[in-house]
Amino acid sequence: MKKIAVLLAAVLALSLAGCSGDISSSSQTNSGRRDIVNSAGTSSSDSSQASGSEAQQGATISEMVAAGSVSGQTYTNSVLGITYTLPDGWTVDNPEDTLQGQLDRLAATQGQEVADSNKKNIDAGYMGYLFYASTDAEQETSNILLQITSEEMIGDASPVDYADSLASSFEEGYKQFGVEAKVDKAEGIDRNGHEIAVASVQAVLDGTIGGTEFNDYHVSQAYSIYTANGALVVAMLSAFNDEDLEAGLNTLRNVTFAS
Repeated sequence: MKKIAVLLAAVLALSLAGCSGDISSSSQTNSGRRDIVNSAGTSSSDSSQASGSEAQQGATISEMVAAGSVSGQTYTNSVLGITYTLPDGWTVDNPEDTLQGQLDRLAATQGQEVADSNKKNIDAGYMGYLFYASTDAEQETSNILLQITSEEMIGDASPVDYADSLASSFEEGYKQFGVEAKVDKAEGIDRNGHEIAVASVQAVLDGTIGGTEFNDYHVSQAYSIYTANGALVVAMLSAFNDEDLEAGLNTLRNVTFAS
C-alpha cells in the first residue's frame, strides 16, 4: 500500500512563543493510508525576536542536546538530568539520527523551506531535538518526539496553563476541518520537584476531510511540558491505537529526574 507521510495537527511551545522561523511540526509518522494537513497553522517571526539561546544555568541548547545518549530502550540526558524508558517494541533514535530524520520528515510534509527554517533555528541555538522514538507498525507508526528550547519561552505561565493553551490550539485546528476533538485537560504531575503537565487530544476522522476520504480513522495526540535546568522540554506523542496511546502516555508521565 502506498505510504504517505502523515502530518499531525500541532502548535508547539516553540512556535506559539514566537521563535524564529516555522517550528510547528512536532510529532510525525509514516502511514499507508492518509495525509493529514497541518490544521493548527504555523508561526513565523524574525530570528532577532527569539531569546534564550543559552539556558539560564550555563549550558547552551546545543550542549544539552549533545549530552543525550541512548542505550536500548532508554534515553538519558546528563545535563538536563532526565531519563526516559520506552516500551518494548519502540525504537529510540540517537540524537544525530533524530535531527536528520525530523528534518527529512519536515521536508516531506511541509516543504524544504520549513525544514531549512528549523535547521536555521537549531544552528542558532534557539531549539533542538532530543530524541525520536517510534513503533514498528507497518501502516500506522506511533511516535514520540522530544524538543527543547529555553524556559524563557514559556514566560510566566505554568506548565499546566501552557499545556491547556496548546490543547485549545489542537482543538481549534481540528475544527477547521469540521472534526470535533476530545480534549483531556492538562494534569499536573510532580516528579522530584518538577511539575510535568500532560494533556491529550483524541479525534475520529470520518468522511471526506481536506479532500481525503477517511473511514473511522482514529488518531490521538498527547504532550508533556516541563522545565529542567533552565530549559523548556516539550514531548509530543502521536498514537493510532489505544495500546500505543497508553504506552506513550506512561512514557511521558514517568520521566525521571536526577535531582
